[in-house]
Parts: sequence; structure tokens; C-alpha cells
Amino acid sequence: GSAASPFNAFLISQGLETLSLRIERHVENAQRVAQYLEAHPDVISVNYAGLASSPWHDLGKKLAPKGTGAVLAFELAGGIAAGKAFVDALTLHSHVANIGDV
Repeated sequence: GSAASPFNAFLISQGLETLSLRIERHVENAQRVAQYLEAHPDVISVNYAGLASSPWHDLGKKLAPKGTGAVLAFELAGGIAAGKAFVDALTLHSHVANIGDV
């Protein structure tokens, strides 16, 4: 494998100190976003195991008792045009091809 430079190793070490807190917040925020989207009239479906309505909810609770992660998917009513309008209107989130590139 690769060997990190001393400075990069330092930065990784610094980030590890707060990793668990950041992950908890990611999971809490994903849950809130999923619940909001599930109740929104322009959203057809939400795929997130943290939702009680999800077919994966029981399995998610079993395998991830502290939270089912921070990634979710949803389908908007209105097709591709509605999806493009939604993405173009985002101001807080980023539209990226690879989450690691954020």
C-alpha cells in the first residue's frame, strides 16, 4: 500500500478525533432529510433504510443499530425535467459524480 507523508498522516489523525461525531450528524441529517422528502407531495419515493416505511428498515436496524447511514435516494414526480430543475436549484448540496471528490 501507499505511505502517507508526515503532514498527510497528521491531517488524517486530526480528522479521526471527530469522525464519530461527524458520522452521527450525517446519519441524523439523512434521517431528517428522508422524513422530509417522504412527506413532500412532489416526491414519489424515498429509498432509505432508516424510514419505517422502507422494506429494508428491519434489516437496517439489525445490522446498523446506531443508524442506517447517510446516503439516500429519492424519485421526484415530473420526470427528468423536474430532476434537472431540482439539481439546478440546489444551494447547500453539491452535484458531484464521486462523493470522494467533494
